[in-house]
Amino acid sequence: MKMFLVISIIILSVFIAGAFIYASYLDLPNTVQPHANGPTELGLNLPEQASQSADQLILEKEGVLITVDNIERVGGRTIVKLTMDNHVYDLGEFDVKNFSRLNGVKSSDYKILGNQVGGHHLEAELVFSGELFGKLVVGMKDDLRFEFDIK
Repeated sequence: MKMFLVISIIILSVFIAGAFIYASYLDLPNTVQPHANGPTELGLNLPEQASQSADQLILEKEGVLITVDNIERVGGRTIVKLTMDNHVYDLGEFDVKNFSRLNGVKSSDYKILGNQVGGHHLEAELVFSGELFGKLVVGMKDDLRFEFDIK
């Protein structure tokens, strides 16, 4: 009889603890709560990354959509990866290298990635000397330029 009482008390305690845990779980928000100041608000002292995710860097002009996919600063160079889409121009015909600048510095290299040679949809890479930040101008021709703020 004494053993039955001990087991009953343990089982009852487990149920009560489970009820409190379940109740506190119901009070949690269903979505992740953003922190306005990022890692610093959380007290995290993270080192600055050498690359920048650029999922919000998208512009459209004259039917051409340019997305800055990634910015990488390595070995004294800044490499900007782009995706370009349109249904108007052959993107391989533009002189992107000579019309593009990052913080006033002309690009040192431009290459279309993969085995693409042109067309309406391209992935490409712009390379700049120096580990740069600031205004990125992706130029296609004199009157077709896209300006991004690179941090």
